[in-house]
Amino acid sequence: MMSENKQQDGLEVYIHPDADFVFREVFGVYVGAGEVVIEFGNYQRIDSRKVVISDRIVMTINSAYKLMQHMEDALQQAQAKMQELLKQNS
Repeated sequence: MMSENKQQDGLEVYIHPDADFVFREVFGVYVGAGEVVIEFGNYQRIDSRKVVISDRIVMTINSAYKLMQHMEDALQQAQAKMQELLKQNS
């Protein structure tokens, strides 16, 4: 896999070629004094009523707001593209 460089908020961001790409189907968000914790996990295959948390990400509240805005923008763009494709295929 090739490495990738891109610009984000005026910073040059380098994505290491060995960066982890994982699938997570469950998440939880907890807000504390000055930080936000996001937990990610998956349903157990043997008992789908149970979840195993595999990752915990802690970030500042400011970073969490930026993440929320970037996610909203990306999802709105994806939705617009999907609606356009549906119009073209109708």
